[in-house]
Amino acid sequence: MGDYRWNLIIESIMQRGGVAYVFGAGAIGKNLYKRLKNDNIIIKAFVDNDMDKNGMIIADNIGCIMPDDMDIQTPIIIGVPQKFEDEIAYQLS
Repeated sequence: MGDYRWNLIIESIMQRGGVAYVFGAGAIGKNLYKRLKNDNIIIKAFVDNDMDKNGMIIADNIGCIMPDDMDIQTPIIIGVPQKFEDEIAYQLS
């Protein structure tokens, strides 16, 4: 993702309180979390459809919740393999 697009995402999250969810509790989601953390975004929780991950601590004492448990007012950043992006975007719409 280009710096310009990334900066727009960060700015949008900061305007909404600086807090977001990361959808995806795998390697991509963890890497996305690190990048967001470096930009001072607070991650409320990881979100994943995998019931086995529900309640697990994923990184830095941040747990994983199911999509139905999200606060829909909090921004969601999707960090999943590209083949799942459309499915997740549809699920969240």
